[in-house]
Amino acid sequence: MRMNDVLDRWAEEGGRRGAMRRILRALKNTGDFWEVVALSEETVPEVARAIDFLGSQGLVAVEDDVIKWKVDISGELDAIPDNLCPRCGGRGVLPRAYVGLVDRFVKIARDRPGVKRDYDQASMNAESVWARVAFIEMRDSLKGSRILIIGDDDLTSIALGFTGKPERITVVEIDPELTAFIEGVAERESLPIETVTLDIREPLPEDLKRSFDIFSTEPSETLDALKVFVGRGISALKGEGASGYVGLTRREASLPKWQAFERMLLDDFSVVITDVVRNFTEYTHWGYFEETRAFSLTPVRTLPKRPWYHSYLIRFELLDTSRGFEEVYTEDFYSDEESSTT
Repeated sequence: MRMNDVLDRWAEEGGRRGAMRRILRALKNTGDFWEVVALSEETVPEVARAIDFLGSQGLVAVEDDVIKWKVDISGELDAIPDNLCPRCGGRGVLPRAYVGLVDRFVKIARDRPGVKRDYDQASMNAESVWARVAFIEMRDSLKGSRILIIGDDDLTSIALGFTGKPERITVVEIDPELTAFIEGVAERESLPIETVTLDIREPLPEDLKRSFDIFSTEPSETLDALKVFVGRGISALKGEGASGYVGLTRREASLPKWQAFERMLLDDFSVVITDVVRNFTEYTHWGYFEETRAFSLTPVRTLPKRPWYHSYLIRFELLDTSRGFEEVYTEDFYSDEESSTT
């Protein structure tokens, strides 16, 4: 069987050719399911379905939790090379100015509350937090800035506070245990951080609207959650020239969902996308990972050996015509058919 035959049969079953092509290339690199997800950048449900399909065609089999070729058609494709910069990992920034602060941050972060599945929490690693700080500073001045963070289980507010540059950092967070922790650190370290414990489905308080220069969020990745998190952030920005930073994965957001989100940014919110940096953020493993949909979907029973969950960093800027989302949202928005880590 030739590769085009596989792609044709996959398309007949409703699959995307581009997705299968990337999965086949990843399988040429590795038989580890989690690394196939990371390399192909397809969603966990899509990769699980693809492996099942390839198995039904007699092309692969899962043996001892490893995906193995039975009929190798991968000769028609190249493996995916690792051509990333070994220093920055493809992010394009190095937080050189803050090397002395990272250890201090890591020590504090060890005591943070555990992540909570009910809130779809998961924390990026310290390297990613500081890379984000460096990137924001490169694109937007931190000095004297007012910054809003919506959801902060990553403790980005504390890293930003350690720079000594922002005038004010406000964290909007649903988890009262986390807001209490951030408040305690801010008080001990004399950081300009305030917290607001709020379910983001509720509108922001009036005193937070049109008040900030920068906002940052790593939202849940349903389209409704993206609309609420990002729309609230935009409504909090001062106006033209202010900027937003959003993390979005390919692990729980397919290309059709990306297209819908890009249209949301351009058409619904009337902002301009200025930067998209691939796999900028690396996440640590969840304390509840074995309870997630991702683990139940996989054809293997092994946990990831290396980090596999990354998000892109998207920066956008407001125009005079930009607008946010200020309505009440009452539905659950944490999961959809592409979700896997809830």
